[in-house]
Amino acid sequence: VTIKPDVRCVWFEMLGIMHQNNAASISDDISSLARATRVRDSVIEKSLKKIAQKDVAEVVENDGIFTITSRRLLREQIQKEGVRERLPV
Repeated sequence: VTIKPDVRCVWFEMLGIMHQNNAASISDDISSLARATRVRDSVIEKSLKKIAQKDVAEVVENDGIFTITSRRLLREQIQKEGVRERLPV
């Protein structure tokens, strides 16, 4: 998948936030996501559209709140939980 450098930077910032929060997704409004990724609102809006179009991640909007989910991080999180459940306590 090829995305432009500005969109890639936004995506990497989002991945960093997910990593810091030990989560596979982040949810917030456009302004908060823009602040968190250090870009203007217009850039985050454009980036979210491209991320969804290029199928880089799952992007869902509900009443102005966007949830961005990394399928890879979600898959890894599910695998880790499965391993924990199988380990003896």
